Amino acid sequence: LTSGRPLLALIALFVFLGAGSEASAVETRAAGEGLRVDQMMVTNFRTIPIYATLSDAVELLISGEQREFPVLDNLGRTEGILTRDNLIRGLSQRGPGSSVSEAMTAHAPTVAPTLSFDEALDRLRSSGLPAIPVVNAAGALVGLLTLDNITDLLLVRRARPS
Repeated sequence: LTSGRPLLALIALFVFLGAGSEASAVETRAAGEGLRVDQMMVTNFRTIPIYATLSDAVELLISGEQREFPVLDNLGRTEGILTRDNLIRGLSQRGPGSSVSEAMTAHAPTVAPTLSFDEALDRLRSSGLPAIPVVNAAGALVGLLTLDNITDLLLVRRARPS
């Protein structure tokens, strides 16, 4: 709680979930003008194999600040995403020995690294997820697009003198 994440989550909630006026939405889009996904994606992140247990996922969740984990199959292809909410719900409904595949959001939408800010923000919002995988043209997972990271980037851009 001391890392400032609750404040950023609150800012993200107000900025990205429509708590502000239409002017705020226009301001957000203007702040992201010219950005592409590869400029705002998380590149240092952990993944979890589809065969892992929810207990394994708890270890990942507790050991760092990451809250959403791309789920990969045996060939390294993205199969979905496990969010913190998925994990908590899975633990309460199925137990810690259950497979990640039973709790994840399967076939989560993905975005390309070259996608524009506006398109990426629309895709992320419409997914209802806090993060979505970034997959290149070859189908390889190259990043994670998160509301927190977008918020951080926009805050930094707004704080810089013009």
